[in-house]
Order: sequence, then C-alpha cells, then structure tokens
Amino acid sequence: MQEVAVKKLARNTSEDVWFKLLTKEIDVLKKVSYDRNIVQYYGACLQDQASAMLVMEYMAVRTCVPLAARLDRLSIVQLRGLTS
Repeated sequence: MQEVAVKKLARNTSEDVWFKLLTKEIDVLKKVSYDRNIVQYYGACLQDQASAMLVMEYMAVRTCVPLAARLDRLSIVQLRGLTS
C-alpha cells in the first residue's frame, strides 16, 4: 500500500471564484507532476460544496520551505531561467 498526501481546500470565496482557483491548481499540478522534482498528482475530489481534496504523492521528511525562501530572493528573470 502506498501512502498519499491529501491537501484539503476550504471554500472561502464565492463558488465561481473558488471553483476556478481549484481547477487552475489542478491544471497546473497535472502539467508539472511529470517532473521528477515535483510530487506526483493523483487526483481530486469534492468533499461537499464547501471543500475539495487534492491527492498527491507523499514525501516523508521533505519540505519545500528552503526552496520557497530561496525563490523569494530571486528576480523574475532568474525564476524564468529555472523554468525554461
């Protein structure tokens, strides 16, 4: 059996805005999850009309905080270089 990570997204805006943000996040995850440096996206489900869950690969004892801190100090030009 494989462990997974579940990200719960609570609705805190109008339903239309929330659904657009949810589908945008899913689209981005689907596009980038094939990269070996990004967790694998498995799927999503609506729990009720006020929340959704994204199911992703579980990475034990790993954190993206150091990377986020590093990216925060980079310029837009440097960030573009990381994604090309």
